[in-house]
Amino acid sequence: MTPHQWPLRSYLELGALPTAVPCARLHARHLLREWGLNGLAADTELMVSELVTNAVKATADQQQAAIRLQLSSDRASVLVEVWDADPQPPAPKDLTEDGRPDPQEEGGRGLFLVAALSSRWDWYRTREPPGKVVWCELEARSAWWLTGDRYSSLYPGAEYLIRPFPVSPAAERAAGRGSVLAAILAAAWLTWASLRHGFDLRWWSVLGPLLPAGILAGFIWRVFTTRVGGPIGVGCVIMSACPVLAALLGWAVTRSLTLL
Repeated sequence: MTPHQWPLRSYLELGALPTAVPCARLHARHLLREWGLNGLAADTELMVSELVTNAVKATADQQQAAIRLQLSSDRASVLVEVWDADPQPPAPKDLTEDGRPDPQEEGGRGLFLVAALSSRWDWYRTREPPGKVVWCELEARSAWWLTGDRYSSLYPGAEYLIRPFPVSPAAERAAGRGSVLAAILAAAWLTWASLRHGFDLRWWSVLGPLLPAGILAGFIWRVFTTRVGGPIGVGCVIMSACPVLAALLGWAVTRSLTLL
């Protein structure tokens, strides 16, 4: 599909029957656990289910038809490829006026979910054997991203209190790891300076409250930029977390001024 090297691969051929869907899901679930990608197992299982369901429907009129599932991974992302014998392009269902699929329409959410939850997806025709492959790729995400932003694309016309920045998964991982490394180095230096009496211990009364304030500020930012459960979450944060954050920052500033 692409020149990218996938060291982990698995291939499965199934009959184009309704029972192929649970078999494919079970295969994907156990395979990703074997590969040590538990964080991607649920989304991969869902993508496999949707693509295999579409493949079974596309070949429903053909006797003795088969579909083929291939899963590949480089331990950072997972590629899902499903082949069926129908060369016609996959046709996403029409969306309603608010940009969502009709919940009453059977199968109307398949490709919509694939496009929303995967980092990219596409399809291409095959000559031997004739048919097509529909594929999607899922990338592992840092834990702090899991508050809800990645599901916000399910609602293209959604309104945000604060619209999240478009950040690639690679930049996201680099920023997260860099922040953790910077925090560890800063804590190590402060501890070393304190033990050598090169740092006034009274300043710990300022730095101490800043640590929970930073964690709380990050949580507030994630809630304010999420769409799923946004109104309820934002209301709870404004009433509870924001006053606590303001108190911590106020104490840190006041204490700093008295020590200067």
